Amino acid sequence: MTDTLSATYAGRTTSIAKRLADTVRERGIRRGLLSVGIARRVDPKAKVGDRMTIAGAEFVVSP
Repeated sequence: MTDTLSATYAGRTTSIAKRLADTVRERGIRRGLLSVGIARRVDPKAKVGDRMTIAGAEFVVSP
């Protein structure tokens, strides 16, 4: 089973999380893939297969 992470309760909102949230809202993204590198900038504990919610959109962390 995969973990669900959210930028809102990762403890703090990082600059990259804010920029991703703005892009998600601007483009109307509902779901997608995030690379591990980008996901770890949002939450250092992210790993492949995790699901992250950013600005209401669900992303799966991929290699």
